[in-house]
Amino acid sequence: MKVGRVLVRKYSSMLVLLITVIVSLGLSGCFDATEVENLNVVAGIGVDLLETNKVRVTLEVFRPIKSGQSSTAETDKRQSFIVSSTGDTIEDALSVLTTRSPRRLYYPHNVLFIFGKSYAENGLDRAFDYLERDRAYRRNSLLLIADNTAAEVLKARFLNPQVTSLGIRQLLDMMNYVSEAYNTEQLTFLRQYLEPAHTSSACVLGLNAMRMPQVRGLGLVKKGKLVTVSKGAELKGLLWMLGETRQVPITVSLKGGHASHEKSTVRLLSTYRNIRWNTSSRLPSVDITVTGRAEVDHVGGCTTLTPTVMRMLETAVDDYMKRHMTVSMAAMQSEGIDGAQLATSLHRVKPRMWRRYASTWDTVYPAIPVTFHVHVSILKTGLAGRPPVGAYSTHGSLPPNK
Repeated sequence: MKVGRVLVRKYSSMLVLLITVIVSLGLSGCFDATEVENLNVVAGIGVDLLETNKVRVTLEVFRPIKSGQSSTAETDKRQSFIVSSTGDTIEDALSVLTTRSPRRLYYPHNVLFIFGKSYAENGLDRAFDYLERDRAYRRNSLLLIADNTAAEVLKARFLNPQVTSLGIRQLLDMMNYVSEAYNTEQLTFLRQYLEPAHTSSACVLGLNAMRMPQVRGLGLVKKGKLVTVSKGAELKGLLWMLGETRQVPITVSLKGGHASHEKSTVRLLSTYRNIRWNTSSRLPSVDITVTGRAEVDHVGGCTTLTPTVMRMLETAVDDYMKRHMTVSMAAMQSEGIDGAQLATSLHRVKPRMWRRYASTWDTVYPAIPVTFHVHVSILKTGLAGRPPVGAYSTHGSLPPNK
């Protein structure tokens, strides 16, 4: 026993070392790693349908920066470059680009997909299938639609940042604060596509006079195909019907004895939407209630903000919002587009009734009576100093948060 203990003490360190070497032989190593300088990191992808029925794929790729070179140097040059190719499908066009690139194309950092108007009108279903199956893409990429071609949007240029795809992402992040309807990430878009309404919304991009990208409206995609683009008054009404909005200025005219040729401006600090279904009759009807809080930016032709003028402003704001939502809903019902997600709402709150109308929803939806109720409370006069009639209105009550 003593001899055995002596041998164990003498050779224990060697035994541990031997076991460690044997175990390490089975560990995997980074034998197939690719260094970043050998990658072409893709920032944005554009897809267009050509007149020849070929698919053109345009990539915006980050321009590699040499070691020791400042990223802000030579600001007159783009920090990205554009490459494109054509093929029968998106995958075919990308495979052609792979054979042309001396570096490996790396897609996980891609921030957006832009589909040309022609491609979107012909159907996005095949693109959805490809994006959901390919593991190279992250599901938080933006899905956008160009009012003309995707290639011209990616080739446009922001003053700062100098990577167009990153600039578009930052632009939509700011607009997402105004309304979450501008959040057209892949997960959100496909969830709407699979829900009972089968209608997704995507931001539509165009170029302004300075050839810089700007948001032109909200495209409504029904069952995978772009049907219409909501703009102007219809877009405002749609945003209020879709959910919460923030910091939206509107211009109204006062009626009555205080009427003026100069219009007044009220800023909606926040609005909230509530949908209530009435199923007592054979055909369901829906009440959409929008409540909100606002403050005065400008009062035209009024020297004093009296309680009477404040009430007139609130009435004018309510009428303005109700009118825009009515116009937007009438346009969508006439085209059979459930952009307000009424089918999804009915499915959630009245699942039994939804099963009754699910198979005939496209026929039932245009005939559904929709009633709008709006109540906006003007909380502040908007004056930076001491206002003449107090900081808050003396009438009405705060609307509920939801």
